[in-house]
Amino acid sequence: AQELTDCVFLKLNEINKVRDSASTKAFGGYPMFQNMIVGGQKPEGGDATNELSFLCLEATKHTRLPSPSISVRVWQGTPDELMLKAAEITALGTGMPAYYNDDVVIPALLNRGLTLEDARDYGIIGCVEPQKGGRTDGWHDSGFFNLAKTLEIALRNGKEGGVQVGPQTGELSSFRSVGDVIDAYRRQMAYFVRLLVNADNSVDLAHAQRAPLPFLSSMVDDCIRRGKSVMNGGAHYNFTGPQGVGVANVGDSFEVLDQLVFRQKAISPQDLLKAMDSDFGGGKSSDEAWLAVNIYNELYRRGLIDKDKMAKINNFYTGSYNNGEYIRQMLLNRAPKYGNDIDEVDRYAKEAALIYCREVEKYRNPRGGRFQPGLYPASINVAMGAVTGATPDGRKAGAPLADGVSPSA
Repeated sequence: AQELTDCVFLKLNEINKVRDSASTKAFGGYPMFQNMIVGGQKPEGGDATNELSFLCLEATKHTRLPSPSISVRVWQGTPDELMLKAAEITALGTGMPAYYNDDVVIPALLNRGLTLEDARDYGIIGCVEPQKGGRTDGWHDSGFFNLAKTLEIALRNGKEGGVQVGPQTGELSSFRSVGDVIDAYRRQMAYFVRLLVNADNSVDLAHAQRAPLPFLSSMVDDCIRRGKSVMNGGAHYNFTGPQGVGVANVGDSFEVLDQLVFRQKAISPQDLLKAMDSDFGGGKSSDEAWLAVNIYNELYRRGLIDKDKMAKINNFYTGSYNNGEYIRQMLLNRAPKYGNDIDEVDRYAKEAALIYCREVEKYRNPRGGRFQPGLYPASINVAMGAVTGATPDGRKAGAPLADGVSPSA
């Protein structure tokens, strides 16, 4: 049985899907997204672990190949033996298996309208997306949405490269607090999410007319009963899932603006924009600027220089001296960052994500289902960073955006 399971795993790696260049950038090459679940619960309740669960984990150990992606569903009834075998595979360093907490996923699926039986019987589709197989048209990755670009435009009154691409939401120099920035970000978000939804729904309608997918429809519940293809809303559950990218960059930028621009006034809005527009160019080298920032920070922390003296030092470096790298090092080091268990900045990251999620969830698709946002990027954070300018968190233009909901590296 083990040898046959190993052979199946080998067979799955013979398949490849030719993708265009944009897709290879978004998904890190040519992954097939064949996900195999072990463990979890039966639809009627009770643990679903069986002999095949262990055979699949052992096959992962034997083959150590990209496909299939092995996922382990964990709940309070998971046998210790399965967890120990999964930990053994984790120790190999291959990045598998992934672990999914039923205590979190099942309530989330119930919130999306699944029955308890269907929610208990979820699988992982593609990389990380939970859904009920055979009853769902989820259209995961219906688009990738650049949260950092939205902030970039919000800080410039709806302009990108001097061109008005979004609504006029005010100049940064006119804002009195980070709350004004967040309001501008929210208004830009509403505008651009609406464009995203229009594009997604247009693709949905085109697919219904041009690619109804009869074979797939024959295997998805309720298509035959409803007399509709899966592309026309025949599936029992229908979703559209665009992904937001750059949560940490926006959250950290909110904190920088709050602390350094509006509260401490360590840098003016005009000088910040000027520094970002020049990609923090000019002035001392990176090492010299980093040293200067940290020496003055330590002197200020120890009370050896007062607030007025610190302001004069900052004005010298950020104003007349026009030291872009000093400004960048100040942005990187003077304001706390998301992911360090600091409630205030973590709250800003949460706000950056929630504004996107709440806006997306307002919409429905032509198949009669909901838009549901996600926050994983695959590898599109690299490609999106390449077309995003410098951001207030100190990230340089063209650098990758933060990965998923992880902190910035």
